[in-house]
Amino acid sequence: MVNKEGKKAVEKLWRKEKYKVMYYNQNQYNFIRQLMREQLDDISLLEQVIRKTYEMTPTRGSKLNSYQHMWGYFKKIATDDEKVLYQTFIKDFDSNETELHTLLKQLAEKYDVQYLKNSSILF
Repeated sequence: MVNKEGKKAVEKLWRKEKYKVMYYNQNQYNFIRQLMREQLDDISLLEQVIRKTYEMTPTRGSKLNSYQHMWGYFKKIATDDEKVLYQTFIKDFDSNETELHTLLKQLAEKYDVQYLKNSSILF
């Protein structure tokens, strides 16, 4: 039987850490998603997997994937100038990761995207 309080705590932590886990390692992200589908209600297990993930070295691809997923919240509402900035930062990601991070953080504030504002990767 699923522990409802444990499940709520797990879901809250996962919402907060989801994009940061994706940033570090896509396979770990997929592993946690599978645990969530199996009704994970043990927060200590989730914390352990997340800690392990943050010890890994993120790849360029995992970082880009995470930022592109976050951009999905803005692609239909961003101004043309914001879209150009995003494309510029993505095109030369290796030199502009910090700027891209800052842009997404600013857009989360501007458009009041609570899911991202509550995410550990941006704030």
